[in-house]
Amino acid sequence: MNANDYKSLLNKNIEKEYKKAPANAETHINTEAKDLAQTLKIDDRVEMLAPKESFITLKDHKNNFQNNPTCLLINPTKSEIGKEVVDEDIRPPQLSFEMAPTRSGFHWRVEALNASLWSALIQGKKLWGLYPPSKYYVPGVNHNNHRTQTSQQSESFTWWIYTRPELQDDHKPQECVQEAGEILYIPSGWWWSNVNVDDTITIQKSICDQTNIRSCMEELKELADSVAENFHADVYIQLRNYLAIYDPGFLTDDDRQFKSPIRGLGQTNSDHGENFHQNVWKKFFEEGVDDAKFSSNRDDEANVHE
Repeated sequence: MNANDYKSLLNKNIEKEYKKAPANAETHINTEAKDLAQTLKIDDRVEMLAPKESFITLKDHKNNFQNNPTCLLINPTKSEIGKEVVDEDIRPPQLSFEMAPTRSGFHWRVEALNASLWSALIQGKKLWGLYPPSKYYVPGVNHNNHRTQTSQQSESFTWWIYTRPELQDDHKPQECVQEAGEILYIPSGWWWSNVNVDDTITIQKSICDQTNIRSCMEELKELADSVAENFHADVYIQLRNYLAIYDPGFLTDDDRQFKSPIRGLGQTNSDHGENFHQNVWKKFFEEGVDDAKFSSNRDDEANVHE
């Protein structure tokens, strides 16, 4: 791409996402960000807004790139408060609002993408169980390859009622009861499960920050290579592009050499979820039963009874 084409594509993306700001916009943003940073007690590590030239990185892993080049617009002048570095349409869900009945809950898992998690309880009571990252598997639970309890198993309430009482003390989880108005923080890599003691209302958010960015990136690479029909490669590549600009020393040779397993495979998060559930239903309800195998199994059972 020559300089004129690059400038044209840059201006096109700037005009698509931004409009001309008044002369005092920079001062207003810095004042607002300063007040918020002081309230959150993070003003010692949040920098002032500094005017810088925007630029683009090309998404050459996308399908039909030569005929329809797409790019990621990088705006270095954005405030450090609330900065998002991955396109909204493929960014995994972060904030969730949940209303849940008594005895419901989440089965054992490590937070997706090795993110950390905070959970704010607005109403009710919730029982939590935690195991540290050194606990490779939770006792009495089957897991898939990504350290999440398989969905075919029973609900979390069953584990707490029938499995937990049978465990020796040194195999039981760390436990706490969360009351309304309290926030629980779960670090990256920790196992967690919960059961709603009462009807509850909860707000939760997954976090990928400087404390767990390496483990998040490694999980994205693993998922991109092992899970079919996913958007993880696109998320990883956009995150890598951002780090290459703001913290190039963080990236390893393996990070830089990573490529999407299938060119143009990236999907939006909603498409990924929809396709996944469609495939699950198709597997169990549309493929049908293998009649020959079924008949053979019934004959074997008859022979055993005889």
